[in-house]
Amino acid sequence: MDMLNEQLVLLATIVAAVAALPALIDYLVERRKRKERLALSLEDVPVSSLKLHVVGLEGALDDIADLIDRARQARFTQA
Repeated sequence: MDMLNEQLVLLATIVAAVAALPALIDYLVERRKRKERLALSLEDVPVSSLKLHVVGLEGALDDIADLIDRARQARFTQA
């Protein structure tokens, strides 16, 4: 009787392992994808190639550029 119980436990363990296999494969695939995305996000990118877009910031940057231009013009006219 003990031999039958051991065989049933072994069979149940094998069935459970086979049933869990697709979940394990999905986990490993997603883990690999995360690692690839992380590797891509760590690439060096020159700051000059970055284009920031913040709503409302364009007007402020234009105002600052205008102030800088006025300051430069005033400096050249005074000299």
